[in-house]
Amino acid sequence: MNPMNWFYITALAWILAAAKLHLTVVETIVAFFATWTFIKLILLTQDRKGYMNWAKTLFNGNKLGGFINFYKYLTLLFFGAIAYSLIPSIGIVKFFAGVIAGVMLYAHTLMHYPKVMGVYIQQFKGKNSMSKIAFDWMIWLVLGGWVLYEIITDCGCHPF
Repeated sequence: MNPMNWFYITALAWILAAAKLHLTVVETIVAFFATWTFIKLILLTQDRKGYMNWAKTLFNGNKLGGFINFYKYLTLLFFGAIAYSLIPSIGIVKFFAGVIAGVMLYAHTLMHYPKVMGVYIQQFKGKNSMSKIAFDWMIWLVLGGWVLYEIITDCGCHPF
């Protein structure tokens, strides 16, 4: 079965469960991705070759077309919605700590594939490489600045 079918089935199941369990949007999204982690692991262990062939076919052609741009903005929208929901309740410092923990786990996972990382790093040798991710860097800089501001103003050691 196409892995995206499982993706859609999982999404539908959690949307229905969210209504029954009275989950917030953030809880629903997090529950979906937590469940999808298990499903992806099962798919990889049961039919690794089939899953990898599907992924290779999906990402090696122009089949995605405009989907990649849509996906980039969709993930940014999810990030913004989750941040908007969590930051007021847990604070920017704990939110940033959670983001950094996730990034570190993802980086650890990528370090198992040094050749892939080498190819990724080669992509940044062009003239406009940083312009492609400038907006992402702006988000990181704003979050980092906000975190530092909160830490300095909350410690009582600031001069202003």
